[in-house]
Amino acid sequence: MRTVIDNRDFLAEDIRPDALLAEYKALVERDVAAMAPQAGATMPLCPGCGADSATPAFSRYGFDYAECSACGTLWIVRRPPSAAIRAFYRTSDAERFWQTRLAEATADARASHIVAPRIDWMIDSIQEHRPDSAVVADVGTQLDVFASRLATLDRFQRRLIVDPVATVTASGVEVLDQPFESVGFDGVLDVASLYDVLDRTADPAELLTAVFRALKPGGLLFATGILASGFDIQTLWEKAETVFPPDRLNVFSVTGLQALLARHDFEILELSTPGAFDLKAVARAAEADPTLTLPRFVRTLLRHRDTAERQQFQAFLQSTLLSSFGRVLARKKP
Repeated sequence: MRTVIDNRDFLAEDIRPDALLAEYKALVERDVAAMAPQAGATMPLCPGCGADSATPAFSRYGFDYAECSACGTLWIVRRPPSAAIRAFYRTSDAERFWQTRLAEATADARASHIVAPRIDWMIDSIQEHRPDSAVVADVGTQLDVFASRLATLDRFQRRLIVDPVATVTASGVEVLDQPFESVGFDGVLDVASLYDVLDRTADPAELLTAVFRALKPGGLLFATGILASGFDIQTLWEKAETVFPPDRLNVFSVTGLQALLARHDFEILELSTPGAFDLKAVARAAEADPTLTLPRFVRTLLRHRDTAERQQFQAFLQSTLLSSFGRVLARKKP
């Protein structure tokens, strides 16, 4: 299994401006409150390793997170149904704000720092592992700029966008406006991508079962997400800025993600945590809340180490799979 280190350096504010992010999260908190009464389905078993070992972790926006004592995955046990989650991403004020204000304000930065690396990763990996790929599907597309870039990849004969969150205006892609689980693909795809989708899926096992069925033998799966085993989440825990519903119904650990893919007969070709913001996220949280209690080691890093040393620490987190942003490339077993 390969692990990749990413030495690119850019500011979190480039893609998550403080003022806009604060306004977005305020809208999410308000809109999610309307979802709470709909929550009824429970997931008592860990969505990662499947263990029956849930222990209470913390609450965010009225929803209770549990932690798996076996693999360290975080998840919301009592969760809204898939239809309510889908409606949130289609009609909520928070999502409209994301698409019309936050995404537009950061479009160039996201195209450069998020979309371009994803496209490059896909092209390089496909060339290495499945160069004859003809059919690709991206599930839950959040950025129209990603769909636009996907549409330009003439190496594919068919490019599908399934159940997008963003309004896709790109020509050259087929848009299927329905849940992936209901599409009914059977051995059609060479490539499927789930960018930040498993985090916000009510039933990750059901989705991965559908993806496995849709892929041809040896087909490739690309996925990204936030990892509970990452440094900033482990340090900040209930105050971690990236952990809140419904974007993070599931926050897999590295071990939990490996177990999830193994349980669905996927072989992991690459698992990396190329995050750039772990230490920066902790520093931002400490600056925003001077009463925040941090481990002495972390306080030393923030107060007494220079920029170069902090960058070396972030590189260490990447190399040891301890950053909170993860990406995985897996292959469907025959």
